[in-house]
Amino acid sequence: MKINQWLIGVAVTFMVAGCAVTDKVTSVFSGDDVSDVYSAGVAGTYYAKLPCQSCGNLVVDLLLEKNQTYSMIKYPQNSENEYYEVGIWQQQGNKIALQPKRGKQQSAIGVPVKNFVITAENQLQLLDAKGKRYPKATHYVFKKK
Repeated sequence: MKINQWLIGVAVTFMVAGCAVTDKVTSVFSGDDVSDVYSAGVAGTYYAKLPCQSCGNLVVDLLLEKNQTYSMIKYPQNSENEYYEVGIWQQQGNKIALQPKRGKQQSAIGVPVKNFVITAENQLQLLDAKGKRYPKATHYVFKKK
């Protein structure tokens, strides 16, 4: 059931996000135009189980597209509820930032998923709200599928 919902969510995301992306993307890092700055090697599907005090674990699927759009589905392991997010992503050096599309997101749950550092293992390490690694960094790793 969740797979079908994921596929429908991804299809809808591409339709919505494809219409929302402009020719020029403003960087969330510096305000510069970065419409041509991304790494095809980073694009792909990532998976993580993040710690969540109120819901056991939070399962997250993150799809980074080559056209700098993303879609994310988060769902608590002990619930049937799913939370969707779409937007744009930018890469600057070894860091990636997600910028959600305004007004199209469902309520947030768990830790914010916004900033990452690319690790040597071609994984994404989630950073906290201040851009720092979490104390138990191994609990915040997104693995490429």
